Amino acid sequence: MRNDIEKRILSVIVPVYNAENYVAKTIDSVLDQTYRNFELILVDDGSEDQTKDILIKYASLHSRIKLICQSNQGQNRARETGANMAAGEYLFFLDADDLIKPLTLQALVDSSDNCRSDLVVSNIFLYYDDREIVEQWFKKEDVCSVRDLLLSFLRVMGNGSLCAKLFRRERFSFHDIYSRDDIRMNEDYLVFVQNLLLFNYKVSFCEYVGYKYRKHGTGASSIRHLSSANSVLDVAYFLSALIVSTYPDDKDIIQMLCRYINYHLYIALAVNLACVFNPKAKQLYYLANSPSHLSICGLSFKEKMLIKIVIFPSLLKRIVIIIRNIKQKIEV
Repeated sequence: MRNDIEKRILSVIVPVYNAENYVAKTIDSVLDQTYRNFELILVDDGSEDQTKDILIKYASLHSRIKLICQSNQGQNRARETGANMAAGEYLFFLDADDLIKPLTLQALVDSSDNCRSDLVVSNIFLYYDDREIVEQWFKKEDVCSVRDLLLSFLRVMGNGSLCAKLFRRERFSFHDIYSRDDIRMNEDYLVFVQNLLLFNYKVSFCEYVGYKYRKHGTGASSIRHLSSANSVLDVAYFLSALIVSTYPDDKDIIQMLCRYINYHLYIALAVNLACVFNPKAKQLYYLANSPSHLSICGLSFKEKMLIKIVIFPSLLKRIVIIIRNIKQKIEV
């Protein structure tokens, strides 16, 4: 059985942009995997620092590495490029500043094989410069069905990342709904939910925690700019339309979706307000970016109303309309 599993090629896809300080350790963590039958696809998304030179060096030393270079198109476009070049039976997405422990790929493949699943989900370590904290994205009972997994996604508000998951390649696709190039934040949430609903996955839960998600003040882990806040709201908007059209009469999902929308509405607008008016807001952004920290953000009702009135009136109107329609469905 073990030999049969090892014959299955796994494609690890790493989108890379200006990651010269991190990407070597990321690549090393993949090369150190106990599961050996993998290819590593590095997609340089138009890096402007020394990242490309680092990738070229690794590709020249390791035959299992494929290097693809493209103009800057965003992280998800880079993921799509890598997926289109993948030869593996499985797809595993890894960000260029994150790490995986040596048993990670083996544990995920074992879970897929034992449960005959199309999608394997797992929890992560939040990796700070000086410590690691287990972030419980999922519980075993969350993966009994696609509906349960969707409820978990809406509840946790972070586990929609494509990372720390194993997808069966023949049942994974990038779709047109997210193809707007101006969406550069949380865009992988769209891809995850679309695939979840399209393929009606058989899902398994991997108890081994091997993915180390780096949290720091710059790069993919932070919301810092007005364009990012816009993207967060756009993703919430498109996800709402997608979920409501699929589960129009499921009150549990609709209620959780309301919570999801309100959360991202407040966070995105708080980020925007802080960027314009409040020099102390960077800390607030960081705290608000983790759902477990939301309770200590301390925004008063007055501050929230100011955010809603002052910032993004046109986009706010779109979100309010969605919330109103959803609440009407709940009341029926």
